[in-house]
Amino acid sequence: MSRLGRRDWLLGTGLSVLLSSQRATAMGRTPLGGHLRFDLPWPVSKLDPHELDDACAAFFSGAICDPLFDVDQAGRSYPALADGPAVANGKGWLVKLRPGLVTGLGRAIGPADVHWSLVRAKARAARGLLAEFGAIRATTDGVLFERGSSANLTRALASSCCAILPRGFDARRPDGTGAFTAKASGGGLVLRRNPRAARGAAYLEQITLKPAGSIADALRAFETGEVDIGWLGDGLHRRRPGALPFKGPQVGWIVLRTGSQAGAWAAPGVAQSLVDGLPRGSLTRFGLSPTGGGSTRWGGGDAELSVDTSAPFLVEVAEAIASTLSHSGSQIRVARVSAQEIQRRRRAGAFALMLDVVRNFGLDTGLNNLALLTAANPALANRPPKLSGSTPAQLARSLPLGIVGELRPEGYVAGTWRALTAWDFGRVYVPRS
Repeated sequence: MSRLGRRDWLLGTGLSVLLSSQRATAMGRTPLGGHLRFDLPWPVSKLDPHELDDACAAFFSGAICDPLFDVDQAGRSYPALADGPAVANGKGWLVKLRPGLVTGLGRAIGPADVHWSLVRAKARAARGLLAEFGAIRATTDGVLFERGSSANLTRALASSCCAILPRGFDARRPDGTGAFTAKASGGGLVLRRNPRAARGAAYLEQITLKPAGSIADALRAFETGEVDIGWLGDGLHRRRPGALPFKGPQVGWIVLRTGSQAGAWAAPGVAQSLVDGLPRGSLTRFGLSPTGGGSTRWGGGDAELSVDTSAPFLVEVAEAIASTLSHSGSQIRVARVSAQEIQRRRRAGAFALMLDVVRNFGLDTGLNNLALLTAANPALANRPPKLSGSTPAQLARSLPLGIVGELRPEGYVAGTWRALTAWDFGRVYVPRS
């Protein structure tokens, strides 16, 4: 995901090490303040940047945590928390850490934290992304990667799935060097301006993330003025006056998985054939656009479609898919289970069908495809085939999952919020009246 503006301007002028909450005031042009409120049909009580299935992290990890590098609109990497580019030192590639970094909760970030973070990321979401660079070792001033190219390394380290976290990170109290701090509240998270932010504190004072019981509940809250963002719409019964559409960047995919309980229907490519069998426009109300044109319907007998009950968006999409693909003798029943049970079933492959989230890496098509491969077959991700020439749907024809649609923030916004479409919350502001 590209980020331009405040951070790139500061980096370009050599001022990144001087960032502080006083930066915005000193610039004197962008006002501070504002409280952005969300009701979301997604679980928002915790956030872990290193988990590939974490929708909250897909949407909001960039507000709380930073990677060592970032990428501009041309796809070029530049240092974020790194103190300069990767340097060859005879033992591999050394990435130095900027000195003096502190998290929002006041914890110092040093080389040991960077090493811990990247080893953790490599064991989780970034398994395939970091595989080519070999072992990761801590040094006195950074981390050392034993092999690979510097260009590939810095690009991989720009993914939010490689975010740098303090040792002992707790997803229920996410902490990092980003523009906001985070605190659990009312089943959701409250993000507040982080005066210690490594790349500049936010303009906004606060962002409130609350879980909605359904998409309708989220739209009702927007219609009545309780929140500022209408997820997928401009109101439940009536359009909210003055609401304007927005469409943020893609942050992942909604996928349909097949598991061992599907029998022969668990074969690679079957899930994508099932998705292709969904009529064109059947999921438009969810912001999803399966291509349609296929004719495959579920034929594996009566089966369950597992879905995380704490994700109302996924539950409603699952209900729509089940009703469309079912027919006499092969009925699909939606099974709402806990997030922990979803993780258990996914690891064991103990399900027939599952609706799931897979984050992308926020990089180029080939590396984003690697996220899909990691989600489908972590072992294969260690030695991936060439992925840059395929679309996600084409890749899915060789995997036990199908692409239902893109995961992205989309809907309507009320008020005079600026820079929301870029989905970089450190840049969002309310202009002076």
